[in-house]
Amino acid sequence: MKAIQYLATASLALGLMAVSTTARADEDERHYQQHSGQYISHEQAAKIAADKVGGRAGEVDFEYSRHRGAYFEVEVFNEQGEHEVKVDAKSGNVLSATRDY
Repeated sequence: MKAIQYLATASLALGLMAVSTTARADEDERHYQQHSGQYISHEQAAKIAADKVGGRAGEVDFEYSRHRGAYFEVEVFNEQGEHEVKVDAKSGNVLSATRDY
Protein backbone atom coordinates (compact mmCIF):
# COMPACT_ATOMS: atom_id res chain seq x y z
CA MET A 1 0.00 0.00 0.00
CA LYS A 2 2.82 2.40 0.87
CA ALA A 3 4.50 1.62 -2.46
CA ILE A 4 1.33 2.56 -4.35
CA GLN A 5 1.00 5.77 -2.34
CA TYR A 6 4.68 6.60 -3.00
CA LEU A 7 4.29 5.98 -6.74
CA ALA A 8 1.14 8.10 -6.89
CA THR A 9 2.87 10.96 -5.05
CA ALA A 10 5.96 10.73 -7.27
CA SER A 11 3.82 10.68 -10.43
CA LEU A 12 1.90 13.74 -9.29
CA ALA A 13 5.12 15.62 -8.50
CA LEU A 14 6.62 14.81 -11.90
CA GLY A 15 3.42 15.88 -13.64
CA LEU A 16 3.39 19.21 -11.83
CA MET A 17 7.05 19.79 -12.70
CA ALA A 18 6.35 19.17 -16.39
CA VAL A 19 3.41 21.58 -16.40
CA SER A 20 5.46 24.21 -14.56
CA THR A 21 8.37 23.92 -17.01
CA THR A 22 6.03 24.19 -20.02
CA ALA A 23 4.28 27.22 -18.51
CA ARG A 24 7.62 28.93 -17.85
CA ALA A 25 8.79 28.27 -21.41
CA ASP A 26 5.54 29.75 -22.72
CA GLU A 27 6.07 32.85 -20.56
CA ASP A 28 9.63 33.22 -21.85
CA GLU A 29 8.49 32.95 -25.45
CA ARG A 30 5.67 35.45 -24.83
CA HIS A 31 8.24 37.87 -23.36
CA TYR A 32 10.40 37.42 -26.48
CA GLN A 33 7.46 38.11 -28.80
CA GLN A 34 6.48 41.24 -26.87
CA HIS A 35 10.05 42.62 -26.79
CA SER A 36 11.56 41.09 -29.93
CA GLY A 37 12.92 44.44 -31.11
CA GLN A 38 15.34 44.40 -28.16
CA TYR A 39 16.80 40.97 -28.95
CA ILE A 40 18.66 39.14 -31.68
CA SER A 41 16.69 36.46 -33.52
CA HIS A 42 16.69 32.72 -32.83
CA GLU A 43 18.46 32.26 -36.17
CA GLN A 44 21.21 34.73 -35.25
CA ALA A 45 21.71 32.99 -31.88
CA ALA A 46 21.96 29.62 -33.66
CA LYS A 47 24.62 30.92 -36.07
CA ILE A 48 26.65 32.53 -33.27
CA ALA A 49 26.54 29.32 -31.22
CA ALA A 50 27.41 27.07 -34.18
CA ASP A 51 30.33 29.33 -35.11
CA LYS A 52 31.61 29.29 -31.52
CA VAL A 53 32.01 25.51 -31.23
CA GLY A 54 32.15 24.60 -34.90
CA GLY A 55 29.10 22.51 -35.56
CA ARG A 56 25.42 22.37 -36.47
CA ALA A 57 22.85 24.13 -34.31
CA GLY A 58 19.87 22.17 -33.07
CA GLU A 59 17.24 23.36 -30.61
CA VAL A 60 17.24 27.07 -29.72
CA ASP A 61 15.39 28.18 -26.58
CA PHE A 62 14.89 31.75 -25.38
CA GLU A 63 15.22 32.09 -21.61
CA TYR A 64 14.29 35.16 -19.58
CA SER A 65 14.84 35.88 -15.91
CA ARG A 66 14.61 39.19 -14.09
CA HIS A 67 17.79 38.26 -12.25
CA ARG A 68 19.90 36.80 -15.09
CA GLY A 69 18.47 38.71 -18.03
CA ALA A 70 17.65 37.26 -21.45
CA TYR A 71 19.68 34.67 -23.30
CA PHE A 72 19.36 31.88 -25.82
CA GLU A 73 20.27 28.33 -24.93
CA VAL A 74 21.44 26.59 -28.11
CA GLU A 75 22.28 22.92 -28.66
CA VAL A 76 25.18 22.48 -31.07
CA PHE A 77 26.33 19.13 -32.46
CA ASN A 78 29.82 18.37 -33.82
CA GLU A 79 32.35 15.52 -33.95
CA GLN A 80 33.02 15.80 -30.20
CA GLY A 81 29.33 15.47 -29.32
CA GLU A 82 26.65 17.83 -28.07
CA HIS A 83 27.39 21.29 -26.68
CA GLU A 84 25.21 23.79 -24.85
CA VAL A 85 25.95 27.38 -25.79
CA LYS A 86 24.35 30.33 -24.03
CA VAL A 87 24.15 33.51 -26.10
CA ASP A 88 23.20 36.91 -24.66
CA ALA A 89 19.91 37.84 -26.33
CA LYS A 90 20.71 41.56 -26.53
CA SER A 91 24.38 41.70 -27.46
CA GLY A 92 24.90 38.33 -29.15
CA ASN A 93 27.93 37.67 -26.95
CA VAL A 94 28.58 34.05 -25.99
CA LEU A 95 28.02 33.71 -22.24
CA SER A 96 29.16 30.09 -21.97
CA ALA A 97 29.86 27.02 -24.05
CA THR A 98 29.96 23.61 -22.40
CA ARG A 99 30.10 20.07 -23.75
CA ASP A 100 27.31 17.76 -22.65
CA TYR A 101 28.58 14.35 -21.57
